Amino acid sequence: NRQLGQWIIIDGDGQQYFFNEKEYTFTESADGINWGDDEIIATYQPNKRRAASASQKTSTTSWYLNEIKTSKGDDLRFFYDNSEKYATVGQLYKSETKYFKELLGGDTDILPREYYISRSTQQAVSDVYLNRIEFNNGYISFVTEDRTDMRNLGGYSSPQRLKEIEMFNLEGKSIKKTTLNYDYFGSKTNSNLSRLKLNSVQESFKSADLNVYNTLPPYTFAYNTKPMGKKNSYGIDHWGYSNGGGSNNGTLIPTEY
Repeated sequence: NRQLGQWIIIDGDGQQYFFNEKEYTFTESADGINWGDDEIIATYQPNKRRAASASQKTSTTSWYLNEIKTSKGDDLRFFYDNSEKYATVGQLYKSETKYFKELLGGDTDILPREYYISRSTQQAVSDVYLNRIEFNNGYISFVTEDRTDMRNLGGYSSPQRLKEIEMFNLEGKSIKKTTLNYDYFGSKTNSNLSRLKLNSVQESFKSADLNVYNTLPPYTFAYNTKPMGKKNSYGIDHWGYSNGGGSNNGTLIPTEY
């Protein structure tokens, strides 16, 4: 029922899926002249306009699963951190057009004969984090922690990464724990130069007799360590992928030979 803010899906076996939790995305587009600032992503915020004109739009971009009712009478419930304290600023998408202006006699236009007009679009997402799943025989808890490779919208809390998953039985006793360990590619403090890296995943099982965890050897991951450029680099191709060209002299327009 869209008017009640809920989606209900019933499959061929009679199982019902309820989608209540919403994720919102705020999008702003702006036009400007001669935007040559290679660090624009570090300062641009959807609620701060640096251009001659701008437009803003808010949309519901995701619906999260809240409950599953099976045809056998089982009930699974999903709970989220929906305090609206998280809002992550996404990548800045930009395009640039080069123009040539013929100056006629008496023309007092301030634009130079050759100039650029840029268009930029950026999104901020009201993040929704799963923190608990309840079922007939117990529940699963999800613990998050701050991450520094993504930017939060001004005034909101830091974006999160999954730190730990813990399973509890019907009596509320822990029976299994999964821990995720991370590091970063590049800088650990500058989000424009940083990417999150999962180092290992480790499982621990609770011993009912000794009331202690038996920890298994971790699953570890190895990566290609070739350095990556800035997230907002102008050295990109038509589709937005790195072309290995560095900053392209602070413009998206290729050099003319």
